[in-house]
Amino acid sequence: MSTSAGQQQQQQLARGLNPVVAEQLRGRRILVTNDDGIDADGLARLETLARRYSDDVWVIAPATHQSARSRGITLRTPLRVLDLGEQRAAVTGTPLDTFMVGIQHFFDDRLPDLVLSGINHGGNTGADIGYSGTCGIVMEAAMHGIRGVAFSQHTVGGVMDWRVADAHLDRVFEQVMQVAVPDTVPLSVNFPASMAAQADAERLLVVPQGFRADKIGLTPGEDEEGPYYSFGHLRDNTPGSPVSDVAAVVGGRISVTPLRFKCDHTDFLESVGTQLDLIERMADPES
Repeated sequence: MSTSAGQQQQQQLARGLNPVVAEQLRGRRILVTNDDGIDADGLARLETLARRYSDDVWVIAPATHQSARSRGITLRTPLRVLDLGEQRAAVTGTPLDTFMVGIQHFFDDRLPDLVLSGINHGGNTGADIGYSGTCGIVMEAAMHGIRGVAFSQHTVGGVMDWRVADAHLDRVFEQVMQVAVPDTVPLSVNFPASMAAQADAERLLVVPQGFRADKIGLTPGEDEEGPYYSFGHLRDNTPGSPVSDVAAVVGGRISVTPLRFKCDHTDFLESVGTQLDLIERMADPES
């Protein structure tokens, strides 16, 4: 290691930065975004983290709260960019509207090298991944060949408590950034509402997407207009599988799950093709 490189590493350590990650992100462009909106507390936390590692940070988020918009886009309403200062803006649309408008409006010369999405106000495990705008953003980024990491903080009864994310965000970020995965494989990180008490509780659990025993999570109610249903925070979070993101977070552990944006099930291509070929042959009396 040269003298200048050694001095630079010492400076990074003095600033509390991981030298490996600092070198990896030196000169890189980072986009920070979310689905909770431009004024969300979780977004501010990710922005602070990103600015520690890069001088080229862009914060572009929905103008309003857009949770559970998944990968939806707006087709019949004009999308507008609200300029909020240097490299900071809001978009009047869904999380994916925001990402795609941002790509075209701000990054026609050079795309971001990294997309950080979140920190979501609430968890994104199990089936929630499919509903999540936070995860939808990084899956869309993957389609553009941009590495993405989604961060979510679980709640209990809808009460937001940032203590776990605040205590572990920097460390988790540094660890996942050192993982060698293709840019087309985004990662989803979920912080539990509270950490488990066992000695190894801080060790990250890399687990597959799971599911909950309660797959709907609707809460009935009634008001002056009559009975209604709502999706809320009172569902049963009992894991449907013991080894999963759901189980990890319910057990007080930080989960990491690799995602993919493709929806086809290639394992069954041959089987479905063979069966359809047989069905066609049986339906054709001349075959």
